[in-house]
Amino acid sequence: MLPKLLIFLMTAIPATAGMWFPFSFWSNQSVFSGCSSILTDGSSHICVFTGNGTLVANTQVLATNILWVGGGAGGGTNTGGGGGAGQYLTSASITIVTGSYAVTVGSGGAASTSGGNTSFNGTTAIGGGKGGDQNQNGTQGGSGGGAGAGVDGGADDVGGAANGSGTNAGGTGQGFAGNYAAGGGGGASAVGQNRPNSVTAGAGGAGTANSITGSSVTYACGGGGGTNAISGSAAAGCLAGGAGGFNTNPGQSASGYGSGGGGGGGGSAAGGVGFQGVLYIRY
Repeated sequence: MLPKLLIFLMTAIPATAGMWFPFSFWSNQSVFSGCSSILTDGSSHICVFTGNGTLVANTQVLATNILWVGGGAGGGTNTGGGGGAGQYLTSASITIVTGSYAVTVGSGGAASTSGGNTSFNGTTAIGGGKGGDQNQNGTQGGSGGGAGAGVDGGADDVGGAANGSGTNAGGTGQGFAGNYAAGGGGGASAVGQNRPNSVTAGAGGAGTANSITGSSVTYACGGGGGTNAISGSAAAGCLAGGAGGFNTNPGQSASGYGSGGGGGGGGSAAGGVGFQGVLYIRY
Protein backbone atom coordinates (compact mmCIF):
# COMPACT_ATOMS: atom_id res chain seq x y z
CA MET A 1 0.00 0.00 0.00
CA LEU A 2 1.40 3.38 -0.97
CA PRO A 3 2.12 5.87 1.82
CA LYS A 4 -0.55 8.52 2.26
CA LEU A 5 1.90 11.38 1.43
CA LEU A 6 2.85 9.77 -1.89
CA ILE A 7 -0.81 9.21 -2.81
CA PHE A 8 -1.52 12.90 -2.02
CA LEU A 9 1.35 14.13 -4.21
CA MET A 10 0.38 11.84 -7.08
CA THR A 11 -3.18 13.19 -7.08
CA ALA A 12 -2.33 16.83 -6.29
CA ILE A 13 0.41 17.23 -8.92
CA PRO A 14 -0.78 16.16 -12.38
CA ALA A 15 1.85 14.87 -14.77
CA THR A 16 1.27 17.66 -17.30
CA ALA A 17 3.27 20.60 -18.57
CA GLY A 18 0.94 22.94 -16.69
CA MET A 19 1.35 21.23 -13.32
CA TRP A 20 0.43 23.14 -10.18
CA PHE A 21 1.56 22.77 -6.60
CA PRO A 22 -0.46 22.71 -3.37
CA PHE A 23 2.35 24.68 -1.73
CA SER A 24 4.46 27.77 -2.59
CA PHE A 25 7.26 26.62 -4.88
CA TRP A 26 9.21 29.88 -4.43
CA SER A 27 10.42 30.66 -0.94
CA ASN A 28 10.73 34.35 -0.05
CA GLN A 29 14.51 33.92 -0.17
CA SER A 30 14.44 32.75 -3.80
CA VAL A 31 11.91 35.26 -5.17
CA PHE A 32 14.77 37.64 -6.03
CA SER A 33 18.35 37.08 -7.07
CA GLY A 34 21.13 39.60 -7.64
CA CYS A 35 20.64 41.43 -4.32
CA SER A 36 23.75 42.56 -2.44
CA SER A 37 22.17 40.85 0.57
CA ILE A 38 18.74 39.66 1.76
CA LEU A 39 17.59 40.51 5.28
CA THR A 40 14.80 38.77 7.21
CA ASP A 41 12.26 40.50 9.45
CA GLY A 42 9.66 38.07 10.73
CA SER A 43 7.83 36.66 7.70
CA SER A 44 9.14 39.42 5.43
CA HIS A 45 12.40 39.70 3.52
CA ILE A 46 14.31 42.75 2.34
CA CYS A 47 16.44 42.77 -0.79
CA VAL A 48 19.31 45.25 -0.28
CA PHE A 49 21.42 46.87 -2.99
CA THR A 50 24.57 48.69 -1.85
CA GLY A 51 26.12 48.80 -5.33
CA ASN A 52 25.15 48.67 -8.98
CA GLY A 53 23.65 45.42 -10.21
CA THR A 54 20.69 43.62 -11.74
CA LEU A 55 17.63 42.50 -9.80
CA VAL A 56 16.16 39.28 -11.19
CA ALA A 57 12.55 38.58 -10.20
CA ASN A 58 12.05 34.82 -10.50
CA THR A 59 8.31 35.17 -10.01
CA GLN A 60 5.82 38.01 -9.70
CA VAL A 61 5.78 39.49 -6.22
CA LEU A 62 4.19 42.37 -4.34
CA ALA A 63 6.81 44.69 -2.84
CA THR A 64 5.19 46.13 0.27
CA ASN A 65 7.73 48.94 0.64
CA ILE A 66 10.68 50.31 -1.37
CA LEU A 67 13.24 52.91 -0.24
CA TRP A 68 15.58 54.76 -2.60
CA VAL A 69 18.34 57.01 -1.16
CA GLY A 70 20.73 58.98 -3.36
CA GLY A 71 24.41 59.32 -2.50
CA GLY A 72 25.40 62.05 -0.05
CA ALA A 73 27.59 64.91 -1.27
CA GLY A 74 31.05 65.93 -0.11
CA GLY A 75 31.58 69.04 1.99
CA GLY A 76 33.25 72.13 0.51
CA THR A 77 36.91 73.05 0.99
CA ASN A 78 38.39 76.03 2.93
CA THR A 79 35.53 77.10 5.21
CA GLY A 80 33.25 75.09 2.95
CA GLY A 81 29.56 74.35 3.21
CA GLY A 82 28.24 71.01 4.38
CA GLY A 83 27.38 68.41 1.75
CA GLY A 84 23.72 67.98 0.88
CA ALA A 85 21.94 64.69 1.55
CA GLY A 86 20.86 62.37 -1.24
CA GLN A 87 17.17 62.42 -2.10
CA TYR A 88 14.98 60.18 0.06
CA LEU A 89 12.06 58.47 -1.73
CA THR A 90 9.64 55.72 -0.69
CA SER A 91 6.82 53.78 -2.34
CA ALA A 92 4.42 51.10 -1.15
CA SER A 93 2.57 48.22 -2.80
CA ILE A 94 4.38 47.89 -6.13
CA THR A 95 3.93 44.68 -8.11
CA ILE A 96 7.24 43.51 -9.56
CA VAL A 97 6.68 41.16 -12.49
CA THR A 98 9.04 38.39 -13.55
CA GLY A 99 12.11 39.75 -15.32
CA SER A 100 15.39 41.62 -14.89
CA TYR A 101 15.78 45.19 -13.61
CA ALA A 102 18.86 47.40 -13.70
CA VAL A 103 19.80 48.95 -10.35
CA THR A 104 22.11 51.93 -9.88
CA VAL A 105 23.26 52.95 -6.39
CA GLY A 106 24.67 56.45 -6.00
CA SER A 107 28.22 56.86 -4.75
CA GLY A 108 29.13 59.28 -1.98
CA GLY A 109 30.76 62.48 -3.21
CA ALA A 110 34.41 63.27 -2.49
CA ALA A 111 35.30 66.72 -1.11
CA SER A 112 33.57 69.43 -3.16
CA THR A 113 31.78 66.78 -5.25
CA SER A 114 28.06 65.98 -5.54
CA GLY A 115 26.68 62.52 -4.75
CA GLY A 116 25.49 59.98 -7.34
CA ASN A 117 21.93 59.00 -8.22
CA THR A 118 20.15 55.82 -7.07
CA SER A 119 17.64 54.36 -9.54
CA PHE A 120 15.36 51.34 -9.92
CA ASN A 121 12.19 50.56 -11.86
CA GLY A 122 11.84 54.05 -13.37
CA THR A 123 12.37 55.98 -10.12
CA THR A 124 15.54 57.97 -9.38
CA ALA A 125 16.71 59.48 -6.08
CA ILE A 126 19.07 62.32 -6.96
CA GLY A 127 22.47 62.58 -5.29
CA GLY A 128 23.11 65.42 -2.85
CA GLY A 129 24.49 68.78 -3.98
CA LYS A 130 28.11 69.53 -3.07
CA GLY A 131 28.96 72.03 -0.37
CA GLY A 132 30.35 75.33 -1.68
CA ASP A 133 34.04 76.14 -1.28
CA GLN A 134 34.90 79.50 0.28
CA ASN A 135 33.01 82.31 -1.45
CA GLN A 136 30.94 79.87 -3.50
CA ASN A 137 27.25 79.04 -3.37
CA GLY A 138 26.09 75.54 -2.52
CA THR A 139 24.97 73.31 -5.39
CA GLN A 140 21.48 71.96 -6.03
CA GLY A 141 21.29 68.19 -6.10
CA GLY A 142 18.98 66.02 -4.02
CA SER A 143 19.15 68.24 -0.96
CA GLY A 144 21.22 71.36 -1.59
CA GLY A 145 24.78 71.82 -0.41
CA GLY A 146 25.54 74.47 2.19
CA ALA A 147 27.12 77.72 1.00
CA GLY A 148 30.80 78.36 1.56
CA ALA A 149 31.80 81.30 3.74
CA GLY A 150 31.57 84.62 1.87
CA VAL A 151 34.12 87.39 1.68
CA ASP A 152 34.46 89.97 4.48
CA GLY A 153 31.36 92.09 4.75
CA GLY A 154 29.92 90.86 1.45
CA ALA A 155 26.50 89.42 0.81
CA ASP A 156 25.84 85.94 2.11
CA ASP A 157 26.65 83.07 -0.22
CA VAL A 158 23.52 81.01 -0.90
CA GLY A 159 22.88 77.34 -0.20
CA GLY A 160 21.79 74.97 -2.97
CA ALA A 161 18.04 74.73 -3.54
CA ALA A 162 15.81 71.77 -2.71
CA ASN A 163 14.92 69.46 -5.61
CA GLY A 164 11.55 67.82 -5.04
CA SER A 165 10.16 65.37 -2.50
CA GLY A 166 12.54 64.20 0.24
CA THR A 167 14.97 67.12 -0.20
CA ASN A 168 15.71 70.49 1.44
CA ALA A 169 17.90 73.52 0.76
CA GLY A 170 21.35 74.20 2.18
CA GLY A 171 22.15 77.10 4.52
CA THR A 172 23.92 80.41 3.86
CA GLY A 173 27.51 81.38 4.71
CA GLN A 174 29.38 84.65 5.26
CA GLY A 175 32.65 86.16 6.46
CA PHE A 176 33.37 89.17 8.70
CA ALA A 177 36.58 90.65 10.12
CA GLY A 178 38.72 87.71 9.06
CA ASN A 179 36.37 85.06 10.43
CA TYR A 180 34.48 82.84 8.03
CA ALA A 181 31.58 80.45 8.64
CA ALA A 182 29.70 78.30 6.14
CA GLY A 183 26.16 76.93 5.94
CA GLY A 184 25.00 73.38 6.65
CA GLY A 185 23.87 70.96 3.94
CA GLY A 186 20.18 70.21 3.54
CA GLY A 187 18.75 66.96 4.90
CA ALA A 188 15.75 64.82 3.96
CA SER A 189 13.54 66.38 6.67
CA ALA A 190 14.97 69.88 7.25
CA VAL A 191 16.96 72.67 5.64
CA GLY A 192 20.63 73.16 6.42
CA GLN A 193 21.18 75.81 9.08
CA ASN A 194 22.35 79.28 8.05
CA ARG A 195 25.62 80.29 9.75
CA PRO A 196 24.47 81.90 13.05
CA ASN A 197 27.45 84.30 13.08
CA SER A 198 30.94 84.69 11.62
CA VAL A 199 32.57 82.21 14.00
CA THR A 200 29.84 79.55 14.10
CA ALA A 201 28.95 77.49 11.05
CA GLY A 202 25.51 76.09 10.29
CA ALA A 203 24.50 72.55 11.27
CA GLY A 204 23.35 69.95 8.75
CA GLY A 205 19.64 69.45 8.14
CA ALA A 206 17.83 66.54 9.77
CA GLY A 207 17.42 63.22 7.98
CA THR A 208 14.43 60.89 8.00
CA ALA A 209 13.98 57.70 10.05
CA ASN A 210 12.65 54.55 8.39
CA SER A 211 12.08 50.98 9.69
CA ILE A 212 12.04 49.13 6.37
CA THR A 213 14.73 46.75 7.67
CA GLY A 214 12.83 46.07 10.91
CA SER A 215 14.87 48.59 12.91
CA SER A 216 14.57 52.37 12.85
CA VAL A 217 17.50 53.96 10.97
CA THR A 218 17.94 57.61 10.00
CA TYR A 219 18.90 58.29 6.39
CA ALA A 220 19.96 61.32 4.33
CA CYS A 221 21.35 63.79 6.89
CA GLY A 222 23.05 67.02 5.83
CA GLY A 223 26.70 67.74 6.65
CA GLY A 224 27.74 70.59 8.93
CA GLY A 225 29.48 73.71 7.62
CA GLY A 226 33.11 74.64 8.29
CA THR A 227 34.67 77.68 9.99
CA ASN A 228 38.20 79.06 10.35
CA ALA A 229 37.56 80.39 13.85
CA ILE A 230 39.99 78.99 16.43
CA SER A 231 37.39 79.41 19.15
CA GLY A 232 34.55 78.15 17.00
CA SER A 233 32.99 74.76 17.35
CA ALA A 234 32.49 72.16 14.65
CA ALA A 235 29.00 72.38 13.21
CA ALA A 236 27.24 69.09 13.76
CA GLY A 237 26.03 66.98 10.91
CA CYS A 238 22.62 65.46 11.60
CA LEU A 239 23.41 62.11 13.26
CA ALA A 240 25.09 60.30 10.36
CA GLY A 241 26.11 63.52 8.56
CA GLY A 242 29.73 64.64 8.85
CA ALA A 243 30.60 67.48 11.25
CA GLY A 244 32.25 70.57 9.80
CA GLY A 245 35.89 71.39 10.52
CA PHE A 246 37.06 74.39 12.54
CA ASN A 247 40.37 76.29 12.62
CA THR A 248 42.36 74.36 9.96
CA ASN A 249 40.79 70.96 10.57
CA PRO A 250 39.16 69.03 7.71
CA GLY A 251 35.47 68.21 7.67
CA GLN A 252 34.41 64.79 8.90
CA SER A 253 33.10 62.18 6.51
CA ALA A 254 29.49 61.01 6.75
CA SER A 255 28.70 57.63 8.29
CA GLY A 256 25.17 56.78 7.15
CA TYR A 257 23.43 56.09 3.84
CA GLY A 258 22.76 59.21 1.78
CA SER A 259 24.33 61.63 4.28
CA GLY A 260 26.57 64.60 3.43
CA GLY A 261 30.15 65.23 4.53
CA GLY A 262 31.17 68.17 6.71
CA GLY A 263 32.69 71.34 5.26
CA GLY A 264 36.41 71.90 5.77
CA GLY A 265 37.86 74.49 8.14
CA GLY A 266 40.24 77.28 7.07
CA GLY A 267 43.61 77.08 5.37
CA SER A 268 42.46 74.93 2.43
CA ALA A 269 41.16 72.20 4.76
CA ALA A 270 39.24 69.65 2.71
CA GLY A 271 35.60 68.76 3.16
CA GLY A 272 34.48 65.34 4.37
CA VAL A 273 33.30 62.60 2.02
CA GLY A 274 29.58 61.91 1.58
CA PHE A 275 28.16 58.43 2.21
CA GLN A 276 26.81 56.25 -0.58
CA GLY A 277 23.14 55.70 -1.31
CA VAL A 278 21.13 52.48 -0.93
CA LEU A 279 18.07 50.65 -2.27
CA TYR A 280 15.77 48.46 -0.12
CA ILE A 281 12.91 46.33 -1.45
CA ARG A 282 10.70 44.72 1.22
CA TYR A 283 8.43 41.82 0.21
